[in-house]
Amino acid sequence: MSDDRPLIAVIMAGGPGERLWPLSRPGRPKPLVEVQGETLVGRAMRRALRLVGGHGGVYVIGLEADRTRMLEALPELQPEQFLGEPARRDTAMAVLTAAQYVAAIHPD
Repeated sequence: MSDDRPLIAVIMAGGPGERLWPLSRPGRPKPLVEVQGETLVGRAMRRALRLVGGHGGVYVIGLEADRTRMLEALPELQPEQFLGEPARRDTAMAVLTAAQYVAAIHPD
């Protein structure tokens, strides 16, 4: 069975990172913590790109306040592929927000 619809991956790059303290602090959120020379969000991006087979199918949702640092950490990510949350809520809200955004762009 052939399906021509694009594969989409969403990386949830939020959360306070309390379990990673002292590596993760307000000035350095959990997704931007480096492990073995690579940020956690960078590792997630690498895995997601392998799954979807290209850059256009990966979106990142995280705190709007972290937008600039996220885009710097992920040079392959286009600004419109970063979904900024105005405030930290919970996983369900991140999933809902990302699903609505992606469904509007990729209705199939």
